[in-house]
Amino acid sequence: MSATDIAKSVDVDLDLVQEQAASVAEELIAAAKMKEGQILVVGCSSSEIAAHAIGCYSSKEVGEAVFNALYKVTRKHGLYLAAQCCEHLNRAIIIEEEAALKYGLEMVNVKPPVKGRRLLLHRRSFEKPGVRGIISLCD
Repeated sequence: MSATDIAKSVDVDLDLVQEQAASVAEELIAAAKMKEGQILVVGCSSSEIAAHAIGCYSSKEVGEAVFNALYKVTRKHGLYLAAQCCEHLNRAIIIEEEAALKYGLEMVNVKPPVKGRRLLLHRRSFEKPGVRGIISLCD
């Protein structure tokens, strides 16, 4: 696959991906001593999760498995989940509108590139999503 390809099939155990994502989230929340109402910001690569080079194996299925696990865990702990976009979208975050309003985050409009599939997934998955522009977390 080239760097512009989207995976047409998945060669990973999605149940295992979901289990591991939930486990890591639980461990991180405990270690960080996160409190209800705080925001957990997550950025990841479906390509790397599927053991491929970053940007070479974009997978909706892998993204869904990770998002579903993280969203369930953060909701259980009363946390907000924020999904960090890629460099093509200046690392904006997608977050529930409630959290954005609570923290005074500014709404921005974005149009994802072809490879910005994770953005679309997260926008469809949150109850009431908003894309918020914040300082770049990684340059």
